[in-house]
Amino acid sequence: MTALQDNLKVQAAEPETQVAEPQEVNTEVSQDTAPQEQPADATVANHPTPVKPYKNMCAILGFVLGIIGWLLLMVNEWVTLSAGIIALALSIVGCRRRQRSNMRNLAITGIIIAGVLVLDIILILVGIEWLKSM
Repeated sequence: MTALQDNLKVQAAEPETQVAEPQEVNTEVSQDTAPQEQPADATVANHPTPVKPYKNMCAILGFVLGIIGWLLLMVNEWVTLSAGIIALALSIVGCRRRQRSNMRNLAITGIIIAGVLVLDIILILVGIEWLKSM
């Protein structure tokens, strides 16, 4: 036998285990110590605030109405202006979220689309009136 096999047999025959002395566990609950309440901030931090479903729908509707407003630009400028203002309002309501998410990003995109649409229509209408007055 080799020295390695001898060492393995010796270690297997005499395991070195340390037995810990049993410790007494105090299972009595004193009436003087009341259970401590966690601060309200700790529970809020662990659970994100739920988002109301209408805010998700406002983000989607604002984006879609902004795209429809750009398509209506070829038909009538007053309908386009109305659609742009409604889309801007819906997107602003849909953007009122605390964390970054896809719906908030969609609402921000809807704000940009509707804002540019409303700005363009107002500039066109003011420009036409200004040119008429010349």
